[in-house]
Amino acid sequence: MVEESPESVEVAEAAAAAAAADGPPLRIFGYGSLIWRPGFPYSGRIVGFAPGFKRRFYQGSPGRVATLLPDPECCTWGVLYEVSGAESVLAAMAHLSEREARLGGYRLRRVTFRPLSAPPTTPPPDITAFTYVAEPDNWRYLGEAGLDRQARQVAMATGRAGANADYVRGVARFMACEVPDGPAQDRHVAELARLADTAMVELTRPSPMPAPSALSSLAMAP
Repeated sequence: MVEESPESVEVAEAAAAAAAADGPPLRIFGYGSLIWRPGFPYSGRIVGFAPGFKRRFYQGSPGRVATLLPDPECCTWGVLYEVSGAESVLAAMAHLSEREARLGGYRLRRVTFRPLSAPPTTPPPDITAFTYVAEPDNWRYLGEAGLDRQARQVAMATGRAGANADYVRGVARFMACEVPDGPAQDRHVAELARLADTAMVELTRPSPMPAPSALSSLAMAP
């Protein structure tokens, strides 16, 4: 059962306002698969970041998917979706409640978002958005582990949305293609993607054949 947090009440109010003909859009921040596969209709897509958080792959899916951890020295890059109109807002909230909360174990939280597209001579405006965060007390939470272990888990796992390695690659690809100096901005995801690719190669490598002398010994065994 998903708890009703203050953010849940706020997003319900924001959704009601966005559903009005002249209301402000509902704003949803995605930092994992929502970046490339939102699954709901939207009126705007903005690249930017949420300050005060770092992205870590601590949530089970199976395998490992991303969540946000508070860190005042970091920021997490992702995409802000703007959703307007009653039909689109209802579709978005129904989809996200099922995908992120009921199936994924995530909880709704509020974050500050700063767009990449702000003029370079002015500070980016702060925008309030809603996002889904996996916290340690949910049933899918895996928590911290060494990157090598995480990479092996990623390489071996496949969930309802496909291979876990494709998920990690998707986040790394977004950082490389849509964020200035992206791999340096999030070295953690770049390294996890690299290690997961290495682990996949090792998992698919055929086992070496026994040496001829070993085969002869096997043939002569009673």
